[in-house]
Amino acid sequence: MSGVEFAIAGLAVLLGAALQGTIGLGLGMVSGPILALLDPTLVPGPLLMLATLLTLTVVLRERAALDLAGTGRLHLPPRSNADSADGRRRPQPPAGRIVRSTPRGRPRGRHSRG
Repeated sequence: MSGVEFAIAGLAVLLGAALQGTIGLGLGMVSGPILALLDPTLVPGPLLMLATLLTLTVVLRERAALDLAGTGRLHLPPRSNADSADGRRRPQPPAGRIVRSTPRGRPRGRHSRG
C-alpha cells in the first residue's frame, strides 16, 4: 500500500468515524467501499475492529446517559402478568406463538363510550 493509498484510507476512516460518532452510523457505509477499492483485505476484519473501538469510545463518552436498567427490561421477561391498563392479569402466551399487538375490545379512556 503506497503512501497516497494509506492517506486516502485514513481520510475515509476519519470521515466515517466522525459520521458514526455524530449520528450513530456511517463508518461502514462511508469507509467500507473506499477501503474495499483500495485493498480488499481491509474489509471486513480491520473495519469491524475499528468500529468496535469507536463504539466503546462513544459508550465511555456517553456513560452518564446509559440506561442499563432499561436495557435489562428489554431482554428479560416481565415480572408479572399485570400488563393491562386496568390492572387485570392476563395469561402469558406460550413461547413461540404469535401474539396480537393490538388490544381486544374497545379502547378505554376519556374518548370511549360505555
